[in-house]
Amino acid sequence: MGIPAGIVINRDTGKTNMIDEYAEKENIPVILKIPFDRNIAKLYSEGKIFAQHLPEWKKSF
Repeated sequence: MGIPAGIVINRDTGKTNMIDEYAEKENIPVILKIPFDRNIAKLYSEGKIFAQHLPEWKKSF
């Protein structure tokens, strides 16, 4: 369909590269990897947007 697309990996542990391999095979860019992080999970559970509360992530979004 020619629609630009990208992949955001949530809860990335860095232990597997299955998604990276798929993305490379299908020529889809991985545009962001959000780590498996307790602070991020806590903010999610409170219904908060973590990039607004963790300044180091603002630029990524």
